[in-house]
Amino acid sequence: MRYPPAPRGGTPSAGRRDTNRAALEIQGGEGESGMLRFLGYVAIGALAGTFSGFFGIGGGIVAIPLLVMACAFPQKLAQGTSAFMILPTVVAVGFRYFRAGNADPSAAIALALGAIPLAYFSADLAQKVPELILRRGFALLLVAVAAQLWLTAPSRS
Repeated sequence: MRYPPAPRGGTPSAGRRDTNRAALEIQGGEGESGMLRFLGYVAIGALAGTFSGFFGIGGGIVAIPLLVMACAFPQKLAQGTSAFMILPTVVAVGFRYFRAGNADPSAAIALALGAIPLAYFSADLAQKVPELILRRGFALLLVAVAAQLWLTAPSRS
């Protein structure tokens, strides 16, 4: 299910218009093609939700690569779309972990106080970074996290 991205403009405002046009084109058209895209997005969301609930992640670590690779989203569009998907997902997951006694609301509030302003400014900065740099940076983040988890896993003696 691969969809070509929209062409890019030469000016900053043209770039925003082109990204918005790409978003509209990617959202699907009418009829069967639009329904297939919608179902593809639902499938990506289901996969992201499964990993989100099971591993306590926001889901973007799954959704962003799939939106880029399977749906041909530009990196920035995938990141922005994922950010909107994550909010209701993490609320649902956080509530379930809290009900099970596996969430610390005080720590979560303190973490949010540190994360929200920096996330806002980082998202602004991401708009100025070339797509290729963002994609490679995201890939490096995934590799670094995977390596850290693998190397610090407790031994099974």
